[in-house]
Amino acid sequence: MVKKPALPERLFYKLPYLAKKLNCEIDDLVHFAASSEMKLSVFIDKLEMKPSMALCSYKPFELLDEINEGWSIYGINARSDSCGKIISNTYDFESIQGFFYIIPKDLFALEFTADKKHVDVAFLLTHPDTEEGYYITQTSGFLSVNFDNICIMASELRKIGNKLEMPFLKSVPKPESKKTINKQAEIIHALMTIIFHDIELDSYSPAKINAMLQASAAEKGKKFPEITDKILGEYMKI
Repeated sequence: MVKKPALPERLFYKLPYLAKKLNCEIDDLVHFAASSEMKLSVFIDKLEMKPSMALCSYKPFELLDEINEGWSIYGINARSDSCGKIISNTYDFESIQGFFYIIPKDLFALEFTADKKHVDVAFLLTHPDTEEGYYITQTSGFLSVNFDNICIMASELRKIGNKLEMPFLKSVPKPESKKTINKQAEIIHALMTIIFHDIELDSYSPAKINAMLQASAAEKGKKFPEITDKILGEYMKI
């Protein structure tokens, strides 16, 4: 049997295709992108400049990284104000074509839109990092792009791999198991019996033990963290 040659990697993946591959919904992909877990792009067949549009950058033109991933900007010229003075890092252009990144916050409303035909975006970026490359914006209103043309670039997919995690969940500690809590209480209780080895610790109330700890710490010139009798009792399971 003749083995078919492997196809080269795709440049991009449309959302329906990727959702099927990842066994998820398109809304899941939109949600991850809106949560800054990955960057989505949109293919612009051709967009001609209008008076309300501007091409901008955070860096001078000559310092921009000109390596692109399938986008083109035609007829770039420095923009001048009404007095003829050149406006820093702002340009006019004739038209754009190709793949441009969408910023996450422009995708939040999309997740709550039932009829996904068009997406209103504030910016179209040539680089996933907003402070690199160019961005096209509109001084009034939004740029409307076709939802069916939204995709994810292969390079972006390689960055995230299979680790699609929600940002807010990264900062939420996992709850400790009952076994861990019991072990902590056992260790704390054992340490207390070592400190107060000459007394029957279990016969003392949490309030009495708390007072003894505070007094012992003060005697040694140390500051013992403030803790309520109730919490101390829970820690020691008294």
